Amino acid sequence: MTRHETRQKEQIGRLFTSLLCITGSSLVGVFMAKLISQSLDIAFTDFALLALGSAMILIGAKFDFNNFIFSSGGEHRVNHLFFKIGSSLLIFLIAIKILAGETSSYRRSLEEGGIVEWATFLLLLISAYMLFCCAKTVHSGLFRVIYYILSGISFVIGMEEMSWGQMIFNWKTPSPLALINDQGETNLHNIGFISSHSDLAYGLILALIVFVTLAADRQTKQIKNQNFYTGLLELAPSKMLLIYFVPASIFSLCLYFNIHEFAHGFILRGEEELMEMIGAFGLLSYSTSMIARLKNMQLNKDTSMYRNIDPG
Repeated sequence: MTRHETRQKEQIGRLFTSLLCITGSSLVGVFMAKLISQSLDIAFTDFALLALGSAMILIGAKFDFNNFIFSSGGEHRVNHLFFKIGSSLLIFLIAIKILAGETSSYRRSLEEGGIVEWATFLLLLISAYMLFCCAKTVHSGLFRVIYYILSGISFVIGMEEMSWGQMIFNWKTPSPLALINDQGETNLHNIGFISSHSDLAYGLILALIVFVTLAADRQTKQIKNQNFYTGLLELAPSKMLLIYFVPASIFSLCLYFNIHEFAHGFILRGEEELMEMIGAFGLLSYSTSMIARLKNMQLNKDTSMYRNIDPG
């Protein structure tokens, strides 16, 4: 293993540690700010986020992500871990919705620049970096291009979430863009036709991911092009990661076709932000699983070559 590869693994391990510690500290910090401030009420959701933030800090500080991801069997461990995270996240969000869906704290978390949008932004940027690492690791030229494209798309969508920095630096939207942007922001996804069909596009893309995942082990075996079959298998997510993509796809399509109007107010406009966050979690789980797979394949290949060297 080269020094660059070792350094890249260490960077990814530190990235996960930093993500958990920073996110957890932010959640704890928001709770403490509300506790100190007399003008802000503390709701049930705040105690739930305090517990979640504390757990994230503890895990980030104690867990060895480098060894967990890149040692033998790392891909399976990653998929299993993210399946547990996805299941817990869905249960947590449903519980919050039932117990605190009518509170102002819940509604504020779904607003532009809220904690959900920030989480989505960070998850997408980290996924973009992980996919970039996949592109640098894989040997196939075609796969390298695919991973670069996926990395670029993740980065663009992440920056779109923050209006390319406008929500941070608060600059004024250029007049030509403000006129055609539904929210007067510096982004593309809130422009007319794109905005009105974004839920459909998001839902269909996730549905395609679900189909590819389920079809990889079955229907593609009937295809005579073995190279296509092998390539699809190597790119398809693990079935355990469908815990993210299935609910996000269904929810987005329900919103687009206005099925939420028949849910007696249980599903609200604005909650698509939650599904975007879940989809971003799914992308992070996929990119982490892929980098674990590629690094372990590389390690096994290097080990095999070393064993086959003739000592004489």
